[in-house]
Amino acid sequence: MMADLQDHAIRQHCKALRMPTIGTQFSRLADAASREGQSHLGYLEALLAAEMEERESRAITRLLHEAKLPRMKTLDGFEFDRSGVSAAHANQLSRALARWERLDLICIDELGYVPLAETACELMFQVIADRAEKAAVIVTTNLPFPEWSQVIPNPPLCKALIDRLTDQAHIITTGADSYRFRRTSAQRKPAKS
Repeated sequence: MMADLQDHAIRQHCKALRMPTIGTQFSRLADAASREGQSHLGYLEALLAAEMEERESRAITRLLHEAKLPRMKTLDGFEFDRSGVSAAHANQLSRALARWERLDLICIDELGYVPLAETACELMFQVIADRAEKAAVIVTTNLPFPEWSQVIPNPPLCKALIDRLTDQAHIITTGADSYRFRRTSAQRKPAKS
């Protein structure tokens, strides 16, 4: 009964504060935090991240609707090799790189599942090189460094990228098994008496 009253009060507070995602997700995320042994701060971070992600998603949807674009276009369909190095393109690239420079941390998660196009490799190198000794980059991957050439097919570029990433880096090797797989396996094992 008390828990129901608390749930209702939290939902009302979230409604008044205009935080609908927290209002709908707090209970589910609390259960997940309890199962995973998260701290209170970890739970709070997850709640706020969920609210931020939903707000960003709604803002993108709203802006796309307001733009009244005739049809949706994504980067997947963009023909980079036909675009050429026009002044407008160079200016857009400069602005994008400047936005990346302002971030305190960039996380490139699960590098290595899909080989990158030459242009993507060059842009990733540019972003990482610009951040060298100035800002943090985290890269997660299942590939050891000798296998990065599978993802970055240009050998000199691959070597230069690894050189920039590993300079003064903290490299954490977690082993062959996936962390997520090990965690799930551990949860399924019966507790020893």
